[in-house]
Amino acid sequence: MRSLFSTCLQIVFVIVACGSSGNGGQRLPIDEVRTIGVQLCDLFYGDELDLLHDRFADRNYSIDKLSEFRERVADQFGKEIEILVEIPHVVAFTESNNGGLVYGYVRHSRFSKADHPVRTIFGFDRQGEIYRFEVTTLEYEAATEYSNYQTKTKLRLPFDGEWFVAWGGRTIELNQHAVASDQRFAYDFLIKRDGYSFKSDGLDNENYYCFNQEILAPGGGWIVEVVNDIPDNRHGETPQIHGNRVIIDHHNGEYSVLSHFKRGSIVVEVGSEVVSGQLLGYCGNSGHSSEPHLHYHLQDTPVIEKGNGLPAQFELYEANGREVRKGEPLIMQTVRH
Repeated sequence: MRSLFSTCLQIVFVIVACGSSGNGGQRLPIDEVRTIGVQLCDLFYGDELDLLHDRFADRNYSIDKLSEFRERVADQFGKEIEILVEIPHVVAFTESNNGGLVYGYVRHSRFSKADHPVRTIFGFDRQGEIYRFEVTTLEYEAATEYSNYQTKTKLRLPFDGEWFVAWGGRTIELNQHAVASDQRFAYDFLIKRDGYSFKSDGLDNENYYCFNQEILAPGGGWIVEVVNDIPDNRHGETPQIHGNRVIIDHHNGEYSVLSHFKRGSIVVEVGSEVVSGQLLGYCGNSGHSSEPHLHYHLQDTPVIEKGNGLPAQFELYEANGREVRKGEPLIMQTVRH
């Protein structure tokens, strides 16, 4: 339920250079977004600061300040020694950048002096002009006693068709939910086509490929909570509240939590029994959600934000075109039931 690309709390260094990132033509292919992000990281960590500085939208940000920042990063973290995950992404048009697409590149890496992964973020326009730049430490994962836990419920993916894993994995560099005890092993799912989660300008929920798609019961059980009346967020809104949701008691100490349903779309009621694959409602953008998507996690209590998150191992699905008999989807995978 955490924002898809929220900034972590332990920010060590931040530079923000705000400027226009006007659309200026066709969308960048997602591979090109990654290429630009890699180039910018190479300039910074390769100490080619003059070339990097030329690309800042904020002309008042001096080369001396950039050099000082680079020295502080090197002193604090040392050298980048391993890239753990790369996340090229695009978010919708915004008023703050005069209607341009927000292209971004997020990289989680290990550094020689750091005992925990570091995140580098670049935000840029289609010409590669930089309006956002951050180097941050990642938060630590919540403690858990369930690392070796095997899911009891026979779980299926809570949708049909091909979806994208926006967050998924057991460590913080793979899954920003890992900082919360109840969401320790949570997932965020959405639909991407050609690297984009939306068509048109992305201003309306209906522009997003997963919006209004069927959400299915991941396993059989008893419905213990339904919230169905929270409005879907408008573009740019991310309220700090829980969204429309369904909680399923699987009769074995495991409870499925599914969140961000479209307002009024949930078709099951508290007290009803559901079977695996049964329609629960439709994907929306309600609650603490930066764009339409499905949040899913398994926990050991029926009360939201209480108890412990449990590993959720799904059965009989495909990940990046390969069959998985039982497994846990990972960030950046495309999965299909």
